[in-house]
Amino acid sequence: NDDDDSEMERRTSIVQTLARSYSHASAAHPHPQNPFQAGEDSPLNPNSPNFSGREWAKAVVELVQQDGHAFRAAGVCFQNLNVYGFGEASDYQSDVANVWLSAGSVFSRLIGSSRQRIDILRGFDGVAHKGEMLVVLGPPGAGCST
Repeated sequence: NDDDDSEMERRTSIVQTLARSYSHASAAHPHPQNPFQAGEDSPLNPNSPNFSGREWAKAVVELVQQDGHAFRAAGVCFQNLNVYGFGEASDYQSDVANVWLSAGSVFSRLIGSSRQRIDILRGFDGVAHKGEMLVVLGPPGAGCST
């Protein structure tokens, strides 16, 4: 997908700019395995056409950990969590066949009909420890991305 490729290029450019600024700042304090002192064609050199933002970030993390430091991390816990959205009781996923059905709902919104509150999660308890990812699964239109 062109959008995904351009987004990845944008992110790589941001990391490359950041790496260049860190490289200039750290040049006065070299470290034996310093990713800031990488060879000319190294993927760790932000001025190289072979630069890899992912490899550079991994090297920085390893460098920080070798020095006995750690990045901050946090877990999250929640109790009685409620999540809601606003929509219509009969919301559905639009496709080519039913796109015309949405015209009525657009008209009703224009004349001032209010949208209904729809509960997505009710009384939800949970814990996500540091380093864990929490995913809510459900069918399309269920509000899981919320």
